[in-house]
Amino acid sequence: MSFSSNMKKVAVKLLIKYGNDVVVDVKSNGVYNPDTGDIDYTSATTPAKAYIGNYTVAELASDNVNAMDMKIIISPDFAIVKDDVLVNEGKTIRVISVRMVTTQNSLIVQELQARAV
Repeated sequence: MSFSSNMKKVAVKLLIKYGNDVVVDVKSNGVYNPDTGDIDYTSATTPAKAYIGNYTVAELASDNVNAMDMKIIISPDFAIVKDDVLVNEGKTIRVISVRMVTTQNSLIVQELQARAV
């Protein structure tokens, strides 16, 4: 077993054991509806485990991070993109950005910058 697959396995086990319960609401690619002239989206909600934490003081110094933003670590099993939604303890959280954490070109976890709605 390679180092990267071991890293992913450990990360997912830690998320399952210590992570918060969240619901991931991922939108599909939009399909143009000629009757309405709009783009119709479908979404799929899936329960998941995620670490929800705060940014460090150094990270908050960035122009892109607001003081109330959350850093969320989640399994790579979800195709999360900007503007997707997570729900944690009844609170809706919108994804601002997604960073893929990799080693040896293998995806280990996703780090999300998120903001309460």
